[in-house]
Amino acid sequence: MSVVHTIYPTLNPDSVHHVELQNIVCDSSHFHKTWTTEELEQVDLNDCPTKLILESLSNGAYRLLFGIKYFLAANLSGLNSLPALVLQKQQTGASIPKLAVDMFPWNYLDEIECAQAYLWLKEYYQYTTQELATLCSVSRPVISNQLRLLNLPLPIQGWLRNNTLSKSHCLLLLQLPTGAEQITMAEKIITEQPSVREVKSLIQAHMPTPVKKQDSGISIDESSQTITISYSSEAQKEVLLALLQTKLCNL
Repeated sequence: MSVVHTIYPTLNPDSVHHVELQNIVCDSSHFHKTWTTEELEQVDLNDCPTKLILESLSNGAYRLLFGIKYFLAANLSGLNSLPALVLQKQQTGASIPKLAVDMFPWNYLDEIECAQAYLWLKEYYQYTTQELATLCSVSRPVISNQLRLLNLPLPIQGWLRNNTLSKSHCLLLLQLPTGAEQITMAEKIITEQPSVREVKSLIQAHMPTPVKKQDSGISIDESSQTITISYSSEAQKEVLLALLQTKLCNL
């Protein structure tokens, strides 16, 4: 990610503190990842000052938003706590400042977590796409494409997280109409390792040929004394025949 230029005040530094892992709850979908035990054992838990991004819940617990890899690795290592950034939801009508985006450890978020961070900022702090683009020094299409990654099936998101698939490949997969087709093509990409250009050709060949819509209506060629009726359904044909009969009666 590029360097972020903040125009809003940052959160209080006290928002970053150690949180007991037992107080953190996770959505079950977070565990649909492809990291192996060996890969998690190799995670450097000292490479990032803020390992987790959490949302404070009313019951004293925290919901894990970002940093699932660190969370799983810490549990595997037997740690009791990790430093975390605790976010508060924007309350309706509240006058608190918008969350400064430089509070996020962008360099340590994977592609999916980055997309989730953009979505969280848009939903809870009402940032527009243009505001996010300005704050993160990127273009609006970059933000939009990042958010589109969240529409991918979970297996593909997992392959993107562990770099089995590239972001360019994943954006191309979104052209396919169904999740099943996207997963099948993703597996083909992983197995055959085609270039991005080759993937474009594969997806284009896979897409159904669009059916040209037939124009409907009545055309009268006086020179050849012919009447042509074009229609796309039986119901439309009946309407056109009735219209033609009315025209002929008025001649």
